Amino acid sequence: MIRIVLFFIFSFSFSAFTFFGSDENLNEVCKSDVDGQTRNPPLITKKECFDSKSCPLLSEMKRKHYLVLVDTTDGLSNNEIGFLKGDVLDRKTLLSLEPYTKVSLINLNDKVTPSEAIPLADRCRPRSGIAVSPFAADAPHSSQGVNFTKNEFRKWGALTQLKSLESLGAAKPANKTLLFEHINAVTTVSKFDFRESDYQERTLVLFSDLMQFSDRIFLRKLCKDYNTKLNCSDFEKFYKAASRKIQSYLDEIKPSFSENSKIIIYHVINKEVRGKPLERNLKGFWISFFEWAGVKRENIDYRMLFDSV
Repeated sequence: MIRIVLFFIFSFSFSAFTFFGSDENLNEVCKSDVDGQTRNPPLITKKECFDSKSCPLLSEMKRKHYLVLVDTTDGLSNNEIGFLKGDVLDRKTLLSLEPYTKVSLINLNDKVTPSEAIPLADRCRPRSGIAVSPFAADAPHSSQGVNFTKNEFRKWGALTQLKSLESLGAAKPANKTLLFEHINAVTTVSKFDFRESDYQERTLVLFSDLMQFSDRIFLRKLCKDYNTKLNCSDFEKFYKAASRKIQSYLDEIKPSFSENSKIIIYHVINKEVRGKPLERNLKGFWISFFEWAGVKRENIDYRMLFDSV
């Protein structure tokens, strides 16, 4: 029995070595186009080049990470689930992402501390198998076949969208909305794979009513009087006018972004703020917050969604 096991281990190791030759050869295979073409990103077919989440093993191939934070503090309405399904996570959006892009989705809720949140989706986009894709690497390859490639994309899409929305729809309302804390956590805690050292380009999608509600910072209370010294239409002015205690806390939880980071804000307008000054102020507040955190203004996309009519 021992001889059989040893033979199996030796045979597997030898076959792997003879196929790749060395670690250097493996590195070359996993970052080079399978046909030697100049596709960008390259078309990679060897499963040994990817981890269990279909993400590239080589750091050079870890190019983009698309992370979605969904605020479920008040529970998600049917309209909000519709927005997520029809825009944020729809097939067109997922196809627009470059092959091998990591897609994560996190429930922004107070049921666990931000650093302990478990992503509902946490896998990399496989090639779609669509020949007319804007990404040449999506094209089906003879070594895998059209059906295999398309099925892998379908399975990934179902896990990313349907399973995530099912879980989000069942989320129970929370007592607090920890926006600042969650944004800090995903950009600084290694488990989320969203630090500057993890991926070359990061896109954060924030789906929320943008109303921070915590013991330290309660925007609705701080901004209820629009004639006070706390200017809630601009984060920098808000920061300068805030107490030293709040300033210190904001400094401590300042997120870690880089100049090429991108932000997409889906601002869900509900009845509570619709038509009030705070509705307009929140747009400027959060755009300037992300600028304060190091993101270029041209890389911040703001989109307004109305949860009710």
